[in-house]
Amino acid sequence: MLFVALALTACATPESGETTRLESLRASDGTDSWDEASYEGLTTVTGEGRDWALSVDLGDGTTGEVDVHAPGASDLSVFHGVDVATTLGAVWGSNPRDVEIDTVAGDEPPAPMFVAQVHALGLATDAFGEGFVDYGDAVGTGTIEVSGAWGVEYHDVVFQTDDGEVVATAGAPVELTIDGATWRAVVHTAFVVTDPPEEVMDCGGGASDTLSFEMIYEPPAPKLDGMEPQGTDLAGAYSCG
Repeated sequence: MLFVALALTACATPESGETTRLESLRASDGTDSWDEASYEGLTTVTGEGRDWALSVDLGDGTTGEVDVHAPGASDLSVFHGVDVATTLGAVWGSNPRDVEIDTVAGDEPPAPMFVAQVHALGLATDAFGEGFVDYGDAVGTGTIEVSGAWGVEYHDVVFQTDDGEVVATAGAPVELTIDGATWRAVVHTAFVVTDPPEEVMDCGGGASDTLSFEMIYEPPAPKLDGMEPQGTDLAGAYSCG
């Protein structure tokens, strides 16, 4: 099942410029472990839109169950009936966690086909190299209310591709060409904290610098329609619970 959404309702109102903050990426294997976990085998995928359930035949009579809420509406049904390895990154508390789905067919080395990353470093930069993605120009400021008022500065996101830099704004899918392959990428949100509250949760929950996005391998001409957030559990709010 999808892990319980953050109990803290978060909102942000840009004070200058325009920005979109999609809902939070969510992924769970149904355990309480904070460690990285990987499930490899023939995968059955159910779901649609932004919510997907992956059931992985582990080859020993057991299955691994992974649920993913992809705010960018990446179509994970393409992995139905395919041998893949699904990895969940290490996580702190009930924070969003990185997700990567790799091919494992034949003698070819594993290759990423879907990656979702929450910060400027993570599974995507492990796969494509540090500096592959970074903050771009500031596009506005705002306040995120989550266990206090956090002043933030929103940014574009810059991807390094075969064709040079591609600039993406939150909620606006872009096409990337990396090593000759076409990807559809969607930024969930990108901001840096500029003014934290005087008092924060004892465990450190609240908001922190966030560069959250997802990308999926697609043939040419991926769907690039703009997106709006669903619900109130928006990207960039963190809990220790």
